[in-house]
Amino acid sequence: MIEDGHEYDLVGHVLDQQLRDFIGRPMGMVDGLVLEIRDGEPPRVSHIEIGGDTLAMRLKQPLGRWLGAAARRWGGTRGQPFRIPWEKVKSVGLDVEVDVDADQTPAMYWEHRIGAVVRRIPGS
Repeated sequence: MIEDGHEYDLVGHVLDQQLRDFIGRPMGMVDGLVLEIRDGEPPRVSHIEIGGDTLAMRLKQPLGRWLGAAARRWGGTRGQPFRIPWEKVKSVGLDVEVDVDADQTPAMYWEHRIGAVVRRIPGS
């Protein structure tokens, strides 16, 4: 894929790569890519998806089915993928850097939940 003068191998350079927010904090992996199909034009990447349900669709059964059920039950988005517009991608290299605040996304759901529990433990 070529976009804005940069060429990307979407599967090799984007999918399953570490995703980092605007200050470099890890916020999970790129679990999926959404393409926009346009009449008379080539498809273009519209969003990056992150979330257990997106990953579950890529896995073989029964693991994929189990992961999808877990994501719907316990995930921060209840099974709906969190989408980051491709326009928010700052760079694609060893990691995929995006112009979003990880703390303001569902990507950090479990980190925030576990952190709230740990803070209640005396001496933590």
